[in-house]
Amino acid sequence: MKLQLLCLLPLLWTVPFFAQKAIIEYNREVTALTFSPDSKYIATTTSDGIRVNTINGTNLFQLTTWNSVYCLDYSSDGSLIAAGLHGGYIEIWNNQGKRIKRFNSQDHVFKVTAIAFSFDGKKIVAGYENGEVLVW
Repeated sequence: MKLQLLCLLPLLWTVPFFAQKAIIEYNREVTALTFSPDSKYIATTTSDGIRVNTINGTNLFQLTTWNSVYCLDYSSDGSLIAAGLHGGYIEIWNNQGKRIKRFNSQDHVFKVTAIAFSFDGKKIVAGYENGEVLVW
């Protein structure tokens, strides 16, 4: 049971010594997390949305999403966050917490299980639980 509880808490470790720096606590399962490109922020997902914290654990803002979030990625310039949701939806947020866009393929009702920006930030690739990959 203690191991399961630890899996719910995102921990930050410093390489190469892996000394723990901060603990960000949630009351639910963390399904994905990523560093901002400048490594100053950590975006995490749970069933109730996305939280963006400093690496010291200070909560900057919470993004309330339309549905459960399973994956996310920062654009390479750090200005956008893409989130993959249940029901095939993708949401794009700016780094101040404003939703820019929500969309999906009308053919997809499966959850988005993987998502990534292209390096230039002009495309998004999404993987779905049914095994399909789409480029947007």
